Amino acid sequence: MVRSDLWRELCAVSARLGADRAIVQGAGGNVSLKEEGTLWVKASGCWLADAEAKDIMVPLALEAVRHRLADGAGQALDGARLDDPATQHLKPSIETALHAVLPHPVVLHVHSLNATTLSILADGLERLKACEAGWRGAFIPYVRPGPELAAMIAHAAASGGDRPNVFVLQNHGLVVAAESPATAADLLHEVERDLAFPLQAPPAAPAAQPSPVPGYRWDESLSRVAMDRRLVSIMCGGALAPDQVVFLGGPAAHLPSNGQFQAVLSEYRSLYGGAPAVLLAPGRGGYVRNDLRAGADDILAWVIDMLLRVPTDASVVFLPDAEARALAGWEA
Repeated sequence: MVRSDLWRELCAVSARLGADRAIVQGAGGNVSLKEEGTLWVKASGCWLADAEAKDIMVPLALEAVRHRLADGAGQALDGARLDDPATQHLKPSIETALHAVLPHPVVLHVHSLNATTLSILADGLERLKACEAGWRGAFIPYVRPGPELAAMIAHAAASGGDRPNVFVLQNHGLVVAAESPATAADLLHEVERDLAFPLQAPPAAPAAQPSPVPGYRWDESLSRVAMDRRLVSIMCGGALAPDQVVFLGGPAAHLPSNGQFQAVLSEYRSLYGGAPAVLLAPGRGGYVRNDLRAGADDILAWVIDMLLRVPTDASVVFLPDAEARALAGWEA
């Protein structure tokens, strides 16, 4: 298929966003362009940082996608694909539905630090409304990514006189919509500036020491977290967002001081279906599994960066355990 100047602009914007870990982490996030009846959407599992070096945008027939959503078959997109040899081996993003339902030519969905930090706060809606400036925001309660989330975004986009172009997804991330890739990127950065949370300095890390559980290594950033009881309670309290589950399996596991680690690990496996990626021993240190999947280091740094932005007087909302388990095997 022919690639237009707008398509090339989207790829350039995507590559820049993908190179900024404060905006995009690993293979997370997705973008789209609607042009002459075609919906170009980032492929599942691909990295936005590669958008200029590789073909990662899959073309779909926009009306076919919308008809499938209306018929309740929004995740079955094979019949909506357009012939494009360069991307025939790729799958459209699992979040294609949210791109299709919005009328704007360009949609950017990212897990940017400030918007996602706001999304995990119990008073996130109030904070969002207090920060609105040259944009209008909607706060979307958490539902699992897919057609139901897309329907909620579509409803919010069509509601009220000042229709929003910014959507904060609870325990998930940010969606911005605009007329062009460049204006969408400008809007994203504006929202991040307006929502900015001060970064708090964590305590100093203790001296490095071997992991008390085989298969894990000491980590300085996690060990700093381990020295702050509030941060430990948040990081071990539950999953904060889908990508934390997808790449890290769930929250950190809390290692007790009595050395009864196996009971903790067994309970974690029964709850989340696998071994924890992160272990925190309060007041002693933090440890990360040796065999993390590609991109997981970025997600771990992202989670820690969010924790350091949570205001000390704020309450955090976690994903329900049932929702976290349902995300096992999900793709970015």
